[in-house]
Amino acid sequence: MKPELCYPIAQGDVLAFAVQVEKLMKDFVADPDELLDRAARHSRFILENYSIAVERQAVIEVWKGLLAANPPGLPLPR
Repeated sequence: MKPELCYPIAQGDVLAFAVQVEKLMKDFVADPDELLDRAARHSRFILENYSIAVERQAVIEVWKGLLAANPPGLPLPR
């Protein structure tokens, strides 16, 4: 988790969630452009790091590892 890209709140901590939402609402009223810029940066990060291409490469790497660990003489998984 990248603290500059999120607002960590413990599971079930409704008060911390409400406080964070209130803070963000105040930030938006004070400087909407800054909050919109931050949202755009966060969106770019997600698109770059969780794209189909990145997922595809991760799946390929897992399969490479599985195939490399396959003992000789055993059929390869299909």
